[in-house]
Amino acid sequence: MKTKLLPFNYMVIFYFIAFASHGQTNKISFSVDASVVQSTFDEPITIGISGNIEPLTWQSITQLSDADDDGIFQGEVEFESGSDLDTLEFKFRLNGFEWEVGDNRKVHLASSENVSATFRYQALPENPFARFIGSWTLKNDDWKSGNQAEENVVKWYNHFSSCKQLHTVGSLLWTVDAGSLRGNILWVYNFQTKEMVQSSSYTPTVTSLGKGKVDKEGNIELKVHFDGNMDAYRLYTYTWLSDDEYQLHARYFENDQPTGFFYQGNFVRADQ
Repeated sequence: MKTKLLPFNYMVIFYFIAFASHGQTNKISFSVDASVVQSTFDEPITIGISGNIEPLTWQSITQLSDADDDGIFQGEVEFESGSDLDTLEFKFRLNGFEWEVGDNRKVHLASSENVSATFRYQALPENPFARFIGSWTLKNDDWKSGNQAEENVVKWYNHFSSCKQLHTVGSLLWTVDAGSLRGNILWVYNFQTKEMVQSSSYTPTVTSLGKGKVDKEGNIELKVHFDGNMDAYRLYTYTWLSDDEYQLHARYFENDQPTGFFYQGNFVRADQ
């Protein structure tokens, strides 16, 4: 049986196609404007890119560079020809972990088109407890308490508290130093449910858990149970009288009925 050989010209075409396709690359230049994002940070930011076609992957980050510090990050990525996928899907990432918002971006590799974009950034919301940040003291040292029959005003000297935001914008940590009464209160806000929770600990072993709401002006209403007693609670309201003064009012409840007992104080900024 005779073996048929391909004509020389066909062999040349075959090898030309094989070797021409092997090792070819498509280069795509990426340029993303993150200047608005940079303006919200005190420290320099980084911008990278992740995608579905190697050398990009969704698990790794290829960093872009901002050589002239103008907030525009640039870089070039080479993709091998002959990929099973011809459409690159990708997203930019901030500081190594935060994805830009929105759907995946897309570009056709065969076109070798350059990508120029603006980083899609969702700015962090304002802390709903922002008005409380700072140091506070009891106005005129006056502390009011009582019941439906009588009210008493006593002097409570050296009542100080400080409030600061933690790492997240929906948080506030109170440190209370009021003589023999010392403790901490943590507020956390859930931006999805629009609710807040409280956890506190006071000397010597008093603890509390609560839940409530904060309105757009920063006024707060909290239902707080102490030491695990679910049959009794205190209803706290924090009402702003001005930017530098709020009123704390607490009423006692048992079995969802008011007992008539309360306490109240107005607090002013101590750092002014």
